[in-house]
Amino acid sequence: MKKTYSFRIYPHNKSNIIFCKCGCGQAIEFTQRHKKYGFLGYIKGHNLKDKKLKVEYTQKALPKFRNRKLSETNKRKLLEGRSKVVKPKLEKVCKFCSKVFYVYPSQNYVVFCSRKCSGQWISKNLSGSKHPNFKGRISKICKICGKGFIVATYYKNQIYCSTRCRRKQVKFVCLNCNKEYFRRAYEKDISKFCSRTCFNKFHKGKHFSPDTEFKTGRILSEEHQKKIITALHQKPNKLEKRIYNVLDIYFPEEWKYVGSGDVILNGLCPDFIHQYRKLIIEVFGDVFHNPDRSFFDIKEYALPEYRIMKFKELGYKTLILWESYIYQTDEANIVLKITEWLNEQTTTDSNTS
Repeated sequence: MKKTYSFRIYPHNKSNIIFCKCGCGQAIEFTQRHKKYGFLGYIKGHNLKDKKLKVEYTQKALPKFRNRKLSETNKRKLLEGRSKVVKPKLEKVCKFCSKVFYVYPSQNYVVFCSRKCSGQWISKNLSGSKHPNFKGRISKICKICGKGFIVATYYKNQIYCSTRCRRKQVKFVCLNCNKEYFRRAYEKDISKFCSRTCFNKFHKGKHFSPDTEFKTGRILSEEHQKKIITALHQKPNKLEKRIYNVLDIYFPEEWKYVGSGDVILNGLCPDFIHQYRKLIIEVFGDVFHNPDRSFFDIKEYALPEYRIMKFKELGYKTLILWESYIYQTDEANIVLKITEWLNEQTTTDSNTS
C-alpha cells in the first residue's frame, strides 16, 4: 500500500519550488520563513530519524549515519524500514442520530458519531430522575428573598436560592456597641461584631471553653498559682534565708516570708511582706532578674520594673535587694539600708496623710 501524507505542500510560486531530499519526489514551496529559521530540505516526517520510512529511502540514508553511534536495535530498524500497517476501520451506527460512521479497532467502544450527539443523548436519557444516582428533590424557601426553590437531596443544607441572594448585604447588630453594620448573608453565623476592637472588648475577662483554653492558654487562678509555686519552692534559697535571719533578729514579728506561694498579689509572688503595712522586700538573683548580667532572655514577669509596677497597682511599695549587694556587704549595712527605707516610707505616708 502506498504511503500518503496529509501534510503535503502544494506550491503556488514555481520559482521557489524545491523537492524533498529523501527522494520521494514531492515538491516544497520555499518561503521567507524557511530562509529566516533554516530549512533541512525534508517534508515533515521524511527526515532520516523517522523509523517508518520505506526501505529504499532508508538504505540510501544509511551511509550518512556511519559516524553516529547507534544501538544494534536502531540499526536493525533502520535497515528494515518498517512501514505503518493501516488496519481496516470498523463500521458503527450512532446511538443517537443513527448515522453510520467508521472508527479504528482501538476505538471500538465509541457509540456516538460526535460530542454533540453524546451530549444530547445524556441530556435526554440521564438528566434528573432518569439518572441512576438520582435520590429525589426537595423544596426549600430562600432566607433572603423568601422565594421557593427546588434542589437535589444532597444539597439539603442549601439556604439561598442563588449566588445573588447569598452575597446580598444584610444588616447586623454588633453584640458589643449595638451599632448596625452590613455584611454578606452567608456571614450570618460568623460575623457578630462590627470591628476587631468590639470583639476584644466583648471577650475581655471572659472564660473560654475547655478546648479553647487548652489551645490558647489561660490565666491561672491564685489558688492554682500558689500550688505551683509551693511545689517549685518548698524552702527559701540561700539568699532568702540570709535576709530572713536579718529580719527575724533586727525586725522581730514585722516581716513574714511568703516566697513559697502563701500570698499572690496581681499574679506575682513576693518574697517578704510586712505584716502591718503595705511593704514588700524582694531578693533578686542577678542572673534571673538583671537583663545586663543574664545570658538568656528574661521574661517580663521577672523584670524588677514590672514587679514594682504590679505591686504598686495594689498599693504596695517594694524594696529590692540584689544578690551582688548581699554578698559584697555585711549584715550591718543590710540592716541600715532596710531601716533607712522604712523611715523614708514612714515620712512619705505622714506627708500624704
